[in-house]
Amino acid sequence: MKRFTLHHCFGGLLLTAAGCATIVSGRTAEVKLNSTPPEAAVVVYDHEGNAVAQTTTPGKVLLKRGRTWLRPAQYTATFNKEGYAPVERPIGTKLNPWSLGNIVLGGPIGMGVDAVSGALWRPTDATIEQKLAAYPASAYVEDVQLTSGELEMPAE
Repeated sequence: MKRFTLHHCFGGLLLTAAGCATIVSGRTAEVKLNSTPPEAAVVVYDHEGNAVAQTTTPGKVLLKRGRTWLRPAQYTATFNKEGYAPVERPIGTKLNPWSLGNIVLGGPIGMGVDAVSGALWRPTDATIEQKLAAYPASAYVEDVQLTSGELEMPAE
């Protein structure tokens, strides 16, 4: 029979010390951003209003899962496209189901690792679909010419 060595103890400690969600999901999450129509510029802001990522739809961004110990990161995506009304869309967060693996394997140490790494959380939606509303035609004034301080409209 093989001897139980210090290496075996250390290996077992590593397995129980690592959080399940941290191992499987990591500290960051990918969020896909799509819009109708496409080619919208998207800037993602954190809870303090700092721009943390940007892309053009269809695109994807990589976001930190956690903000601080036991607190999920909070983000807002702003969609902009010329001729369309800008839209702010919160990116929701929920508990990462992989963190429940700590009940079986990681225990309280694994749960603590997941909480500190941010892997305890995941975005509510892995893909965000956003429809953009076109500005009404009356919002644009085309073919208007000013002469001598008077407004002249082109003949129809």
